[in-house]
Amino acid sequence: MEIDLLLSCTIDFLQLLISQYEKNKIDHKTFVENVELKINFLKDNLKYIKNPTEISTAKSIIDRCNEILKRC
Repeated sequence: MEIDLLLSCTIDFLQLLISQYEKNKIDHKTFVENVELKINFLKDNLKYIKNPTEISTAKSIIDRCNEILKRC
């Protein structure tokens, strides 16, 4: 139960960071500083997500974050 809440919160937070970055509300450095640990947490705990839609969403968020992280 607790891991479900943490994963849900992590997904929401990463979506917020992506949105803020894309709207130029935060810079790349701030994005990187706030995303790296959360992506690792999400990757390490994907196996606990039961809903296929949520798994797909989580993987999509991980991919999008990785795209942004590769930028200079």
